[in-house]
Amino acid sequence: MRTLGIGHLRLVGLYYSVYHVAKTLLLDRNIEVHTHMGMIRLIGMNFVNEEILTKEDERLLSHLFDMHQTGDYDDFIKWTEEDVSPLFDKALELIQKMESLILSKWI
Repeated sequence: MRTLGIGHLRLVGLYYSVYHVAKTLLLDRNIEVHTHMGMIRLIGMNFVNEEILTKEDERLLSHLFDMHQTGDYDDFIKWTEEDVSPLFDKALELIQKMESLILSKWI
């Protein structure tokens, strides 16, 4: 049985935090999404292409998704705290950007 380290568990929490805010942003614009890859593509089409979010934001979404996938399904990858910690500030910044876009519609 494979054990997951604290780095992996923090990565999962970080990824899903970003994922759910991104999904909420899309739903706020009446854009339904059914897959994780679909979320990344739709954020790109509707927010990066329109220069509302940056390509760097889109790359971060993709990177977190890839890390989450490999951490969950690749038996040889075990993410450590050192792998995940540098992503927290960037992810928090992206979450705040997306929250601001959601709230701007209602304020």
